[in-house]
Amino acid sequence: MSEANDYPLSPVTEIVTAPSIRTAQKDGAYNWQAREFQAGDAIDALARYYINHWNAKALPTALRERRLAISDYRHFITTMYPLVVGFNGGLIQSIKKIKELQHSVRARELVREMLQIDHVRNSNQVKQLAAELRIVARDERLATLRALAGQLKEEQEHNDLYRKMLEVQGIDHEAYYTAFEIYLYGIPVGERDHLTHEVLTALRDAHTPDAFPDTAFSQPVLAICHYLMRAATDLQVTFFGYLAIQSGIEFALVKAISESVFPGVAGTSEQPQLNPELVPDAGTTEDGTVPLSIKWFDEHADYGQGGRTELQHVKHGRELLNRNVTDETDLREALRRVDDALLLWSAVS
Repeated sequence: MSEANDYPLSPVTEIVTAPSIRTAQKDGAYNWQAREFQAGDAIDALARYYINHWNAKALPTALRERRLAISDYRHFITTMYPLVVGFNGGLIQSIKKIKELQHSVRARELVREMLQIDHVRNSNQVKQLAAELRIVARDERLATLRALAGQLKEEQEHNDLYRKMLEVQGIDHEAYYTAFEIYLYGIPVGERDHLTHEVLTALRDAHTPDAFPDTAFSQPVLAICHYLMRAATDLQVTFFGYLAIQSGIEFALVKAISESVFPGVAGTSEQPQLNPELVPDAGTTEDGTVPLSIKWFDEHADYGQGGRTELQHVKHGRELLNRNVTDETDLREALRRVDDALLLWSAVS
């Protein structure tokens, strides 16, 4: 195994996960307070850091203050779409890393079949296979596989909700995603690696990235979609190594939506109020039902009607990482990858 120092951490990660922090005293002096981070807790702290910075940007600020123009809002949710479905693509690829698959012939068959399906355009097929995989895992007492199969089915349903949101806003998601795929996957893999590295370097140097050539697509979204798929298919990245990246994005997503996006479209938990400028179907629901145009956000907000399940995913992911990523080298490698992914995510606005 490589030495821990083979995985240098970014300055952000070093600060956020430092073994001690300086705390102020009443007399103006400072003490150093020791703290120990487990993997899931450290990744959650990284997500907190990056979302604090994202929340301060112009777009989320305008959202919270309910002054974001509808054109900017539509541009934002369209830009995010490849990342939303790319998250699921990586999740599907990561299932084959689970060691429990070695104990079930039927589960391996289902996963192989799932990997051959276009999960974006054949969502129902993937949901059906995920449901069957969950039953097999339950019957054969494969706890991790069962949980992941259940999450995948739910995430596919969320992808369907995102597409409905885009449709209500009059956005042709199929045309947009097809063009995105043709552009990104028309670039050779090695060049994509290089361009993604250039985007990360630019962001760390506080520059606006302009690595991917001749495109209007978001540079951070192009980079993170490639980054996720490369990590999911990299044989050197373990299942829990990929789970760290996935969980980091999920932790960040729930914070961003709960603190900036959902307040902008639906109000706060204390003052719920739909924003008719951004919610065109605000008048079509009754009895407090969440409009279809913001249902995806509702499912990811900690105070949304559907947010409870997502909070369970966050809790479960953090606990899994705390239990299973304990080696220092594995932890440093996971934190390095999570930091990359969150830096890219937080640049999307």
